[in-house]
Amino acid sequence: DIHYQPTIDGHDNSLTGAEAFLHVYENGEEIAPTEFLSLAEYLGFTIPIGEYVIKSAVKKSMEMRRSGHPRFTITVNISGRELMQDDLVERITGIIDECGAEHGCIILSIASKLYTKNMRAIEQKCAQLRSLGVLTELDGFSGDYELVLQLENCCAQHITTAPVMLQGSTRHSSQYIRFIVDILNSYGKRVCIAGIENKEQYDFCR
Repeated sequence: DIHYQPTIDGHDNSLTGAEAFLHVYENGEEIAPTEFLSLAEYLGFTIPIGEYVIKSAVKKSMEMRRSGHPRFTITVNISGRELMQDDLVERITGIIDECGAEHGCIILSIASKLYTKNMRAIEQKCAQLRSLGVLTELDGFSGDYELVLQLENCCAQHITTAPVMLQGSTRHSSQYIRFIVDILNSYGKRVCIAGIENKEQYDFCR
């Protein structure tokens, strides 16, 4: 099953999109994502599973756009193996075109750790996708100021923070989060604060 976690605009509380999560069950019990993803990679199913999630997300996004949310986007996580495929751009745009959708209806999410290890190659892919109207984001940004300085020229249009920025001993102050968001906004990036689970955290980020 694919579950969708909503994305809310902090300025007007409107629904702007969602993030797609694949849940797999066996005998009624959910399989842990780490276990399932490791098995999928071992069996060579990462690419077809990724394509299934992308196609489902494109259809859901267009459904939401037709129902009164004209700029609705769905974020889909892209694995390192998918990202390094030579035909990634052609496959993504092919799926979107096959569904008769707009290229900007989904956001391809790339883990920040993966980005820092393969910055040049990923930048090339993001630039290609961007030229075709496909949105990309860096996910799991933990507030590292050194990385912030490198993101000014990053091709990804969206940045999503890591949930640890709001939790436990790693929780940053609201002033620091605002500071980081302001810098990223000045680069022209849209920022999503991940991990908000209650009103206290929501108010903390506003």
